[in-house]
Amino acid sequence: MVKLFSGPVAVAAQCMLAIGGIGSLLLAPPAKGPLLIVPVAGSSVGALNAAIGAGARLVGKGTVPGSLIVEGRRDAMMIAVLRAGGLIVAAQPGLCGRTEIPA
Repeated sequence: MVKLFSGPVAVAAQCMLAIGGIGSLLLAPPAKGPLLIVPVAGSSVGALNAAIGAGARLVGKGTVPGSLIVEGRRDAMMIAVLRAGGLIVAAQPGLCGRTEIPA
């Protein structure tokens, strides 16, 4: 058997994997409901237009610069938002602002 890591390095690697796994579960977007759109490559306007075209409704601004909170179905808007340069994550209270945009 080949040993890649030993001792403290192995423990640190396992801890990092566990923390990364938990973090990815917390940010995984739900099937429907409030979602946070974070612009990665492009503008938030393009990603928002793509989400609205897929049936989403704008709810408010997120605390991450350029991020927006929308309500809708993840599966309907995922590909469109990705093509527009946005990333959809769960709308966690720590990442979302309290600023409501009037309907």
